[in-house]
Amino acid sequence: MTDSRRDPETLGEIVRGLLDVKRREQVEPRHRIINAWERITASRRISGTRVGGWKDGTAVIEVDSPPLCAELAQFRRIELLDALREELEGNPALRDVRFRLGAFPSARRPGHERNE
Repeated sequence: MTDSRRDPETLGEIVRGLLDVKRREQVEPRHRIINAWERITASRRISGTRVGGWKDGTAVIEVDSPPLCAELAQFRRIELLDALREELEGNPALRDVRFRLGAFPSARRPGHERNE
């Protein structure tokens, strides 16, 4: 007869396993939202945005231009929220999308190279 019992896990192994599960629960939704946002913005030819955060069902989108931020927040928020919900198919559950002005490096535009 074979012994089917395993060696007991150490407390450290148990904690590491729990942390890995928690980390995956936090990282996977963010990656799904990033991928969905990239598809949506590409199909609508929207540039100068990126997913800046995800918390409690709200995606935070950073926008590099004040006029674009105002346009997205005031005129296109519902359209983009619906598109995100459709892309995500309920996983993760998306309640809202918010836009905020954010500075982030972007591809350099021709004629705007820095002299080094």
